Amino acid sequence: FWQGMRLAFCRNARMAKLLETPWPAPALRSPTNSEFEALVQSFWFKAVQASVKTLRGDRLIALHLTLDLLRDVCVLGMILRDRETGTNIHKQGGSGNTLVESLELPPAEFSQAELLNWITRCMTLFDALAAQWSADYEPRREALLAWIARVDSEF
Repeated sequence: FWQGMRLAFCRNARMAKLLETPWPAPALRSPTNSEFEALVQSFWFKAVQASVKTLRGDRLIALHLTLDLLRDVCVLGMILRDRETGTNIHKQGGSGNTLVESLELPPAEFSQAELLNWITRCMTLFDALAAQWSADYEPRREALLAWIARVDSEF
């Protein structure tokens, strides 16, 4: 793709000359450790907030935050796929479809119980994917799950 592109018509001679040489394919840039840590911290902050909003009965904000958790799971899945394939240009699908299948997309009814189940699935998937990204990653869902169970039983 990057080597085969040519400009068909250009009136600017300097631009035409510049575009005559092939452009190198963009290099794959993986997230730095600090960028990965920022993604992790952001995910777990939103997981706590989504849990609190769900338990307080604020399903609108809880759903909004839960959808963001799902997006973060997908972003981490794409980052892992890029690292595995060595590129972020994917002309063919397939790789990563198992992650989509494991999501069990949201139910038609967003009850408190279903939102908590979905938050739990997102946390479980995120922990599994983050552990694949970094051997230093320590799963974080157990403490939050225990807190959710305790607070949920009190309501």
